[in-house]
Amino acid sequence: MAVSSVIRFVFLLALLMALYFGCQYISDPEGFESPTDMIGGENDSVKEISLSISDSKLSRNSISLKQGDVVSIAVKSLDYDYEVGVEELGFILDIPANNESFMRFTAESPGKYKISCLSPCNGVVLGEIIVE
Repeated sequence: MAVSSVIRFVFLLALLMALYFGCQYISDPEGFESPTDMIGGENDSVKEISLSISDSKLSRNSISLKQGDVVSIAVKSLDYDYEVGVEELGFILDIPANNESFMRFTAESPGKYKISCLSPCNGVVLGEIIVE
């Protein structure tokens, strides 16, 4: 019961941070054909990035963005269930084994943000998002 309460608290905290920083998180885009369908209008300029994760390593360890970029990232697990997070941006992405999950956000603040593997690799840094 205590572990469940901690997980709920962490999830609520991540959700509040995502709302505060203007990020959106979508882990199961049921009914969407592609990540751009999550955004809506054709006039939206979206930077689409596709990654894979295998053996606790991302296919790319650095993502460069410009401030104001709207980004849609698709991450596909090639082996295990993963939980990947970017703490400074306030989001966590659950990626089921052999499936793909999506996240969408606007790169609002310049800086370097660590992409960490929360599970199963216990906080190992997988890469970074650089916003210029």
